Amino acid sequence: SAGAAPTAPAPPPPPPALDADGFPTDLDKLEKVKSLGGSTGAELVREPVTGKQFVRKMGASSDHVRREVLADDLYRSLGANVPAAKLYETAGGPVKLAEFIEGKPLKEFMRKNGTFPDDVLREVREGFAADSILGNRDVIGLDFDNILIDKAGKAWRIDNGGSLDFRAQGGPKVFDGFPLELWTMRNPAINRQTTAIFGGMDYGDLMEQVRAVGGRRAEALRLVPDDLRDAFGQRLDRLGEAVRQYDELTR
Repeated sequence: SAGAAPTAPAPPPPPPALDADGFPTDLDKLEKVKSLGGSTGAELVREPVTGKQFVRKMGASSDHVRREVLADDLYRSLGANVPAAKLYETAGGPVKLAEFIEGKPLKEFMRKNGTFPDDVLREVREGFAADSILGNRDVIGLDFDNILIDKAGKAWRIDNGGSLDFRAQGGPKVFDGFPLELWTMRNPAINRQTTAIFGGMDYGDLMEQVRAVGGRRAEALRLVPDDLRDAFGQRLDRLGEAVRQYDELTR
């Protein structure tokens, strides 16, 4: 008698929607939720299988978005809170996806007189030494919208495209070995937004923050490409000298 028909092999399971780091495996399947504005057109997107949301950016240019991802990595190496992100190299150019953070922009905490609550200031100020080293003059944002405060009160630096040798809108800027942002970003005549947050910092507290960041030097320098290494190292050196001068004057 005839035997049973052979059983067809089971089809392979579909690939997972997210990789081991929790990021989408297929950019083409992402669904746009809404535009988020900003100078380089950020968008909120959703992975349809898991419902997980991400912020998608392509920057003002390929080099700009790659530098922003580098800036995020450097911020983390220096101890600042930045959403996890991944760079995808696609046929249309590099695409950055960052985890979406639920929170309120800094501007929603501004009082009518232009001041902020002390707890918010303390949290945001924790990353100022890193802001200065990376030259991120746009860390606060023109409309106080580049930092989010989550439900736990933690500050997140969500738009770091103005770091290193790029301006926020993608144009080039000088990134040399002089971390003048430690002073200019606390000068209202030069940068009103950053001064509203960092202008009232105690100099001793600031030097302690710089000292702590200096202890992360080796970790940060491992990430810096050759074309920025000298300037980045010199910035760390000069801030270290500022700490030494402060210690001597204090003694």
